[in-house]
Amino acid sequence: MPLCKFGCDHLYEIEALKIKNNIVISNSKLVQTVFEQSYINSVSDRTIKSKWLEGESGYFSQ
Repeated sequence: MPLCKFGCDHLYEIEALKIKNNIVISNSKLVQTVFEQSYINSVSDRTIKSKWLEGESGYFSQ
C-alpha cells in the first residue's frame, strides 16, 4: 500500500528533505505533488532533537 511508504524517512531518502545544522529543510526541486509539498511544509524548519544526532557524523548530508 503506497500510504505506508510515505513519510519523512522516504522523503529524506529521496532527498526531498534534508538536515542542515540540525534543522529540517526542503529540497523543493524534488517535490512533485501538492500533497508532498504540504507535508514538507509542515515539517520544514523544525529542529532535530540532539538524541537523533548521536549516530555517525556523516549520516546527514550537508
